[in-house]
Amino acid sequence: MHNRDKKSIIKRLVENPIFCSGDYYQDLLLYLFDCHQKDRLPTEIDFAINVFGKKKDFDPAEDTVVRVYFYRLRKKLAEYYNGPGKHDPVRITIPKGHHCIEFYTQPSFVVWFKKNINIKKILPYIPALLLTFAVIYLALENNPAAQHNSAGRSVFWKEFLENERKTLIVIGELYTFYLNKPDIGHEWLVRDDQINSYEELQAFLANYHVNPADIYLPGWDIVPKSAAINILGIYDVLWTVKEDLEIKITSQVTLEDIREKNIIYVGNFHNLKHLEKYLPGDRFRQVTRYKPYQKHPERYLRVKTQQLDTTYQFTYYYDQKSGSNEDYALVTKVPGPTSNVFLFIVSFLPLGRLETIKMLTDEELLPQIMKEIHGINREPADYFEILIQVRGYEEQGFETAVKHFFPLNETP
Repeated sequence: MHNRDKKSIIKRLVENPIFCSGDYYQDLLLYLFDCHQKDRLPTEIDFAINVFGKKKDFDPAEDTVVRVYFYRLRKKLAEYYNGPGKHDPVRITIPKGHHCIEFYTQPSFVVWFKKNINIKKILPYIPALLLTFAVIYLALENNPAAQHNSAGRSVFWKEFLENERKTLIVIGELYTFYLNKPDIGHEWLVRDDQINSYEELQAFLANYHVNPADIYLPGWDIVPKSAAINILGIYDVLWTVKEDLEIKITSQVTLEDIREKNIIYVGNFHNLKHLEKYLPGDRFRQVTRYKPYQKHPERYLRVKTQQLDTTYQFTYYYDQKSGSNEDYALVTKVPGPTSNVFLFIVSFLPLGRLETIKMLTDEELLPQIMKEIHGINREPADYFEILIQVRGYEEQGFETAVKHFFPLNETP
């Protein structure tokens, strides 16, 4: 296709009222075309600086303006080609996950059909056509080579993409406090796994006769360093459709959030706070056993149902010499109180959450976990509990296994 033809296509787009109705769309199209002409693949930062007037220190992780506008531009292109541009033989597209435009020519039959066929005349034949398409679709679905594994369409994420409710990502923060020792002139910022709330801290002070004057709260809690990686993994699946994603820590979640939004919680078992009551808690129990002269307690996870009673021992603190580690992640999807949806990705250590989210959001890894689930439970389930065992080195997972899958009914 000649360059002058491409220019005329872009000119027709930027002059159309659909792309004149807001800021930046015309500039964004023109910059995309300029990069296309120069055979250059721009980055998010390039768009931020050259289209949106951002400074050179622009951080895509903190400012999503480029991704939001790409999402909206794709919607405007769909609106244009479904309306005034429906007969255009040559179109442009912006492939998802890319910052470039591509030109493609519609098959001549499609153009001829749109111009010459009166849909009212073929209405009587539509049922037969739909039946034919259904047969073809089922044939493709049953052909593994023809299937396209999309994380966004999987049972884990589909409701968050399909319904109109806002999605809130909740990070379980770690409760901390300062221990001040005036007699030695030193203080420590303490993170104790057995103290996860103000009430538990007060109980600790009373039980062990610690002077309350030696303890004070910092006014903030710690967000695990793995939270950023977890959020990016989830964001990768959802951002192309959900431009209104929100992020909060557990203590910031309100009753309105619980009633009005879909929620994805990522954190430790003991940092759920008031979300805990929405997580079914009768199958999985943590057991801690202390032994004399042992530095760290032994940790067990008990799985108990009417059909089984199984206990798993695991290393809660990784082996300092080898760096080896083991964790268990629980993935639970349940209906919320007002026809919304809650997804919990909960583990004891960062290892379990990091590896599980990687598997649930990666199109190449997701089929592996789905295969293991289908080996346990062949019936489809919209709501479920899944226990995943993760072994690795420090926070890098090397081996995962689905240990249990329990379908749930629709009552939380």
